[in-house]
Amino acid sequence: MLAIVIGLIGYVGLYVVRVSRGVTKDADVRPQVVRLQVLNGGGIVGLADRMGRQLNGTADEQMEIQVVDVDDIDGRRVKRTFVISRVEKPDAAKALATRLGLDPSEVIYEPLENNIRQVTATLVLGDDYGSMRMPAKQQEK
Repeated sequence: MLAIVIGLIGYVGLYVVRVSRGVTKDADVRPQVVRLQVLNGGGIVGLADRMGRQLNGTADEQMEIQVVDVDDIDGRRVKRTFVISRVEKPDAAKALATRLGLDPSEVIYEPLENNIRQVTATLVLGDDYGSMRMPAKQQEK
């Protein structure tokens, strides 16, 4: 009888400790979605479209890239590729820059007027676009 009481007290004590510290569960953590606009500032015809297709759907545990717009910058050549945050908190744009091998400290913030596509970030491709690190496409499960 004494052994049963001691076992019961031990079980209750263990339960109290687990509840007071919180129970850890594996959560289904969804990756952050970056809605990306790709602009061609490198002067190569079709560059934004080609890079947009390569980037669209790339994902890992932390980030998924959805390309929502591609376009050319008319009349200007951009030397260095960079990222513009289109939302006030630049965390997603900085994470994108890091993932692409760009300097996250060079991410600038410039909101879009009438952002109907809900663009999170804009990737401006420059003459050095070939030095970007391209993320892998998500594998089908």
